[in-house]
Parts: sequence; structure tokens; C-alpha cells
Amino acid sequence: GPYDEEFFNAYGGFKNKLAADVDVIGIQDDLSQYKVIVIPNHRITTPEQAEKIKDFVQRGGIVVMNSESGTRDEFNRMYEMLEPGLFTELCGAEITENISAEKLEAQTGLPSEIEFNNGYKVKLNGKIFRIRLNGAESAAHYTTGRLCGTPAVTVNKFGNGFAVMYATDGNDIYFYEALAGFIKNRFNISPLLDADDGILVSSRRNSDKEFIFAVNMKDSPANIRLNEPMHELLTDRTACGTFTLDGYDAAVFEKTI
Repeated sequence: GPYDEEFFNAYGGFKNKLAADVDVIGIQDDLSQYKVIVIPNHRITTPEQAEKIKDFVQRGGIVVMNSESGTRDEFNRMYEMLEPGLFTELCGAEITENISAEKLEAQTGLPSEIEFNNGYKVKLNGKIFRIRLNGAESAAHYTTGRLCGTPAVTVNKFGNGFAVMYATDGNDIYFYEALAGFIKNRFNISPLLDADDGILVSSRRNSDKEFIFAVNMKDSPANIRLNEPMHELLTDRTACGTFTLDGYDAAVFEKTI
């Protein structure tokens, strides 16, 4: 269903772009061990859950959500407030209009795109929204039609942390890759490995060693740049500098911690 698609696009986009560990957890779990949490289309949200997210951000965490999060109660009833509902104060912005990206494209004859402040552009599809800022800053803007120049992604300082809101239902993995790239650069999130796009990276550790797994999801070679020697377990050799993974190949690096 659409909720599954939204989840897999968000997970895949962030996993690929961050080259870092990406866990799947529930809102009832302990959030304190995480620097960033992503809650795509978390529409059904209780006041208690909203307070938990706010407390996470207040303490220095970063939450990433779209404007439809926090808009329905546990019985799937709409809250009588503008989107993002229970997260309006947290996000420092609210929604005043929605339109489909396809309709906007038909009206203008131009692709429905947003442009991040670093100049990177990404095409949108599905629903998009007009944002009114109430303290947040714009991190990306629409490039066409009656939404041209208005915010499409916002960042709001809340306590010691930040809330990032994006004004689309986010059903495209390429959008999530662009959003993850912005998050990575804005908040200095270090990758486990310096790897080309298409290499998925994750890690596990015990008391004295860390094991970093790298899988090339493409059918062509891709590179990893190692800034220190590491033992590669599958080939049983020491690797350093540029390490090339063939298409659909994998590597496991071991390092002492």
C-alpha cells in the first residue's frame, strides 16, 4: 500500500545518502541514543507521542517530518488545526494550501521542482503544500508556478535541537536522497565510510571491534575511500586508500575501537 511505499522510499533514500546506520524503530522506543529521527507521514499521533518528539528535539535531537505528520488522533480523526497539527509549534511553520505537483506542472508546462539553498534541484510528484513561516527558516523553495519562491523545506530551532519539515507527501526515493544529503551537510553527519552512491553501509560492534559492512547495490563497480588501513575479512587482506567493489559485491571491514 501507499504507506509501505512511503516508508521504503524514505528508508532507502536516507540509507543510501548517509552511508550510516539507519535503524527502524517505533515511536514508543528509546530515542535518546539517536541524533536524527525521520517520521515520514506520521499522520496518526497522540498528544503524548508529540510531546515525546518535542522532548527529543528540546534535548538536542533532530527530527525530520513532512507536513502531514501529527494531523490525526489515534482514531484517525483530523485535528482541528492547520498542518502539521500537533507539531506546528515544533516546526515553526504551518500549511495554508495544497496542490498536486502534476496539476502545477500542467498549469506551467514546467517540472514541479524545489531548489535547496545550495543550488541542488529535485523534481516532486504527489501532493505539495504552501508553507507559512512562523519562526522557521527556509532551506529549499519551489521554482515554478504560484508557489515559486515560497518555502518547500524548513528548519526550525527548538530548544537545543532542530525540526526539519518538508512540504510534500514524499513518495519518491530521489526526493529523500536529496533531503538526506541536505540533512547530512547541514548537521555534519559523518558517514561510516566515504563511499560512492549506491553502496549501502552499516556497522555492528562488540567490546573491542567494529565491523563495517558495505554492499554495492549497482551492477557496475563503485569505490570506497579508506582514510586508514582496515582488515577486509572476505578477502583476508589489509585495505587502504581506494577500495573498489564490483557490481553487487560486498566487503566487511574490521577495525579496533
